Amino acid sequence: MRPRSDSLEIIAQPCYTSKLRTLKDNLKEKRRNTLKAKNKNSPFTGPTIRIPKRYFNATEQYYVGIFLVTVLHEKSNCRYIHPYELKDIDHEDRRDQHNNAVWFPTEDEGPDGIKSFPGLRIDKKIEQEVKNYGALHLFDGDYSNSLNNLVSELTSGRKIVQEYNLKRTQLAFTIGTKINVNDSFPTILNPHLTIYSEEMVEDAEKETVEDTKLTESVTQPNLPPPECPWYKYAPRCGYTTGEEEVLIFYKKKLEENTYGNLQVTFEYGMPNIGWQTSFPATNIEVKGQMVSFKTPAFPYFINEPTPVKIVLQQKGRMLEALQYFYVPKSSL
Repeated sequence: MRPRSDSLEIIAQPCYTSKLRTLKDNLKEKRRNTLKAKNKNSPFTGPTIRIPKRYFNATEQYYVGIFLVTVLHEKSNCRYIHPYELKDIDHEDRRDQHNNAVWFPTEDEGPDGIKSFPGLRIDKKIEQEVKNYGALHLFDGDYSNSLNNLVSELTSGRKIVQEYNLKRTQLAFTIGTKINVNDSFPTILNPHLTIYSEEMVEDAEKETVEDTKLTESVTQPNLPPPECPWYKYAPRCGYTTGEEEVLIFYKKKLEENTYGNLQVTFEYGMPNIGWQTSFPATNIEVKGQMVSFKTPAFPYFINEPTPVKIVLQQKGRMLEALQYFYVPKSSL
């Protein structure tokens, strides 16, 4: 289904990388335990969306709201505000505690409308805390058919967990505005603009090392270190349309007089079937320890961030290959 012209779009789904912990345990262990991008090859460290340009409006301030909600209830066909706590541990002041949401002004976003949320964390509640939480409230952004009167009143924390399937969660992304300039938090602009992440299932994901850094270079194991190592390059992702300027900084000069002119190609393939294709970069420039070039357009249709290898070669040597991600251009 094609997205609405004014709707958000999820380009990196969220997932747990460790079992959910209570706020007390998270504070005790001093671990971030934040949500990560589901695709391990994603260039984004956390859940990521694309925001339509119409919400970057200088005359009216818009906000992106992220809510923690239940999955659809079988009897009522509704989603509810989840009792587990959602927060951005890097921006505690943006937490709307009453609605279990976090709000971000759209003025913080980049020029392409891509916004990642690496600081989101869910603090679990034990069954007694779920019981003390009281009745679950309907999520305002849910415009599904409401049959709320079919849900019976429950007094046991365990039964509440089972009735509302609380071990499954979803993030709801929406657009909001402040009705009054002095409002503490925005109000959902239009429920029909709300989109939902894939379900996250508690205890389904294996424990992993916290904040694992993505592989940046694609050197093979057991090989000697490169003669001319890099120490910084950017950007590391871009649209499939290409024409992004990439800058690489090396620890040494590339010495084209000695090793020959630099050639840069992008390689993409499927090793399991022995298929690979390459396409050259353009506007290659070498100035001392810096290299710049324009990315080529990606020649295939993709619907998720896709990794490719940047191959850098001089006549007299191969330089260390780097990783780059192509992001699908919005279909708006």
